[in-house]
Amino acid sequence: MRFHRIVAIAVVLVAAAVVTPGVAAGVPDRSPVSALAQGADALDAGSAEVRTGLSDQGMEFEKLVMLGVSGRDTFWVGSASEGRVCLVIRHQGVGADWVAAASCLPSELMKERALPLNVWTQTTGTRAALVRDGVDAASVENATGLAGARLEFGNLIIPAPETWTSEISTNVELADGGSIRVDLPSGTS
Repeated sequence: MRFHRIVAIAVVLVAAAVVTPGVAAGVPDRSPVSALAQGADALDAGSAEVRTGLSDQGMEFEKLVMLGVSGRDTFWVGSASEGRVCLVIRHQGVGADWVAAASCLPSELMKERALPLNVWTQTTGTRAALVRDGVDAASVENATGLAGARLEFGNLIIPAPETWTSEISTNVELADGGSIRVDLPSGTS
């Protein structure tokens, strides 16, 4: 007998009760993540499966744009009600097991901090932080506490696997003189 099952679907809402004044529902005109404003809504089978699973948990997206695939992970940026920007990760576990999770933050808060998300099956997992446009690879590589981290798809910090059991709290200094806060809780399998 063959089993196909979803190991877990988690929904994490960060600062969901904060409403950003002047930002209409849907995708903000000046999204801190340009891929969200410029990309097409993802309608492929994998995206539909994740949308359905997260919708069953009460998470609805107005738009979901694929950032890319890295190893066992597929990453999307999404928009939700009240001008929130969301990071969605689908992590392929062992065999047919997979897990999807989402975390959202009001778009105005993305100017000053990253949007973190940890995703784990029973045996494997990943963690990442969505950052606004303007963060460059050199800034990520030079940030204290992010040794070995990489910037992928223009807006996604993926820490080095050997740091997953450690909490990361650091500022990433930007070329324009500003900085962005990156706080990633430790990951566990």
